[in-house]
Amino acid sequence: MALNNNLLFNAALSGFLAGALATSNQTDLVALNANPPTVPAPADYAALVAMGVLFATAVDTAISGDVAATPQPAGTGPISVGSPGVAIAPTTGPILEAQTFKIQMMQMLCFGVSFGRYPSQPSDMTNAQFQAQYAANITAIKNIYFEAAVSAVTT
Repeated sequence: MALNNNLLFNAALSGFLAGALATSNQTDLVALNANPPTVPAPADYAALVAMGVLFATAVDTAISGDVAATPQPAGTGPISVGSPGVAIAPTTGPILEAQTFKIQMMQMLCFGVSFGRYPSQPSDMTNAQFQAQYAANITAIKNIYFEAAVSAVTT
């Protein structure tokens, strides 16, 4: 899949998943209390990861390619090279600082949106249902991200 910003997609995905699982035991207590106890297989989390990918894709779509000619937001250091949004090699302090701040900010914003929402989310949500549920959150994430990014200090 072609993305605007690989780094932001990954940050959104990891933040979404970490937030969704933050208040859960990340395991099925019934299965753990079984004799012998069992731990969920990776496939048991497939629906949650699929929701995270949808969410991260929508976040990535909301933010244009963060490249040197058009950093997102304007006035900040770019984090990607061309299309798709492959990360710029962090060869200078300003590039590294921009990447570090933007990735961490995105991850924490997405963590906050999904905090504690698993396993209450229905596993069979359609793309349209999911995107409608999170559309306002994604707009808020973009707005906060842009405001914070122009305030970040880089050398």
